[in-house]
Amino acid sequence: MAENDRGVLAKAIHGGKWMFYGTATQKILSVATFFILARILTPEHYGIIAVVLMVTSTANLMTSHGLEMAITQRNINIENYLDSIWTLNVLRAFTLAVLVLVLSKPLSIFFHIQPSINLLRAGGLLLIVTHLANIRQIYFFINLDFKKVFWRDFTGQIAYAVSALSWALFIQASAWALLVGHITRIIVSNAVTYIEYPCCPRPSFNFRPLLKFLGYSKWITGQVVLDYITNLMDPVFVGRMLGPSSLGLYSKANELASTATATLLSIMRKISFYAYNTIQSD
Repeated sequence: MAENDRGVLAKAIHGGKWMFYGTATQKILSVATFFILARILTPEHYGIIAVVLMVTSTANLMTSHGLEMAITQRNINIENYLDSIWTLNVLRAFTLAVLVLVLSKPLSIFFHIQPSINLLRAGGLLLIVTHLANIRQIYFFINLDFKKVFWRDFTGQIAYAVSALSWALFIQASAWALLVGHITRIIVSNAVTYIEYPCCPRPSFNFRPLLKFLGYSKWITGQVVLDYITNLMDPVFVGRMLGPSSLGLYSKANELASTATATLLSIMRKISFYAYNTIQSD
């Protein structure tokens, strides 16, 4: 094994430890928060937020372009493309938020959550705040610096627990507590990315140079979308046929049951992708 490859392997193992610590800590905090909130909220509340997350995640994935992963596969200076990708993501997020707003009524009828239509409309904010993150956090992964990813995710999970519990205890015990928790988690995580890499993206509408990466990125996106659709069938069926209460029970049970395997697979995929990419670049 070449000396540089051994260096990459050492960084990958070190980064893997931080990824494991971070993911394990998040899961523990998430489960602990759930058990506390489960004493306050009802399965219906969890079903409603499951619909909101399902709708926003589907909209996001179905329109994803995979450009971030595509440019990391090339031995190029990715800095020249980051502002354009960030601008494209923000424009896409606002467009999708408007689409969720427009389709909120038929979606609420389909999933039997008409009384919570305003919550579904507000769910579009999840798309917007997600894509306002620092695009240059991609360097954390390229450099296998997962310690920064740990602090980003850890602080976000703490923010979720504090905000969701505070809303449920002192304002209203409803699905709004869960939505506020998710939005707060993303905002805090985004803020940490700007602290860890203090460089603000600038709007750039020079999208033409990105076209050459679409030939590769479409295959990445296609595989992700295919896997997602396969996993989407069950919750859509449960939500449509059995209502939000059953969906809430199903979604949390499924999440708790797959915690261990999903965590390990997520860690292995992230580390191996960027480690292999580093070796390829060298």
